[in-house]
Amino acid sequence: MTAHYRQAMTLIHRSEQMQATWDALEVEVERRGLPDRTLMALADATIGLRVRNATYRSAADIPSAMAGADLSLLVREGLLIANGEKRGRWYERSPVLVDIHRRLYRPLRVADPFDNLGLRLPGV
Repeated sequence: MTAHYRQAMTLIHRSEQMQATWDALEVEVERRGLPDRTLMALADATIGLRVRNATYRSAADIPSAMAGADLSLLVREGLLIANGEKRGRWYERSPVLVDIHRRLYRPLRVADPFDNLGLRLPGV
């Protein structure tokens, strides 16, 4: 039961963290006048994932040229950092996104739900 409880609490925590990140990115996108579709790339980068044209294009359901233009715009805006060349190019979070992540990050602390009841499994 403890494992199920901890797994559920971890999923709730991740969901809350992602919602807070998404909300902060929505404010940033609105403030800069960027297309809403760029939120997907920014959310991935903010949590430390590499963003590539192909994955962004697929997630946003847009043509390759538009995805490339969006990613270039995000680099010019100082939100992403481009690495590599041509087909090997990928994007990572900029210091702006690192700051958003640090500001919103809350470590997960899951207490044993049965600890205050004095219950223990046999042999533990």
